Amino acid sequence: MAVFNSLGSNYSWPFVGRSLVARGSKKKTLWVTGALAGLYGGEVTLTYKGRQALELALRQSGLPAGSRVGINGFTCYVVYQAVERAGYQPVFIDTVAQQLHYNVYGLKDTKDLAAVIVQNTLGYLADMPAIESYCKANDMLIIEDLAHSMGAVYADEREAGTVGNLTMLSFSQDKPLDVVAGGALVSRLSKQSTALSKISAKQSFINRCYPFWSSMIRLLY
Repeated sequence: MAVFNSLGSNYSWPFVGRSLVARGSKKKTLWVTGALAGLYGGEVTLTYKGRQALELALRQSGLPAGSRVGINGFTCYVVYQAVERAGYQPVFIDTVAQQLHYNVYGLKDTKDLAAVIVQNTLGYLADMPAIESYCKANDMLIIEDLAHSMGAVYADEREAGTVGNLTMLSFSQDKPLDVVAGGALVSRLSKQSTALSKISAKQSFINRCYPFWSSMIRLLY
């Protein structure tokens, strides 16, 4: 028996059917944004990809151009790209031995940071209570990246995504909440942007067919 470790390869047939006929609407958009706002307590902007939501979070941060933004030393290239595209300088912070994230000591060793991205890599949670305390004391912005950790709970029992100034979510293939494509920014800052990402009819069709293709590959493997 073949074992598929990709979440996308395990779509159910009912989900495949719903995806093929799915259509967006203003009502559905309002329902999603309302649900996310209620869960995370901020203003919600939907995007086509999580990486776009992360770039938008940085653009909304209000930081001076060229500011240094701390990112995990073990990360995805799109995180690095999002920082650069927003006009800032990505700065790698070493991960802790036998862990997948940096800690407060890594922040102390990295000078002149204006903001940090906390991504809870592969669902392994960073020490957010300590990181938050350090960032507040040093006037540093916190952006939570929930691409790997939606629904996780920190050591102080606060849910991931409710702590930072800005929160990015991804709903693309193989994410904890996989609906083929999509992202969201939750902002708890005063300055907001309501711009939505536009995608072509062709890309929308490809997204609807993706669960069917992946399920057929699994069936015929």
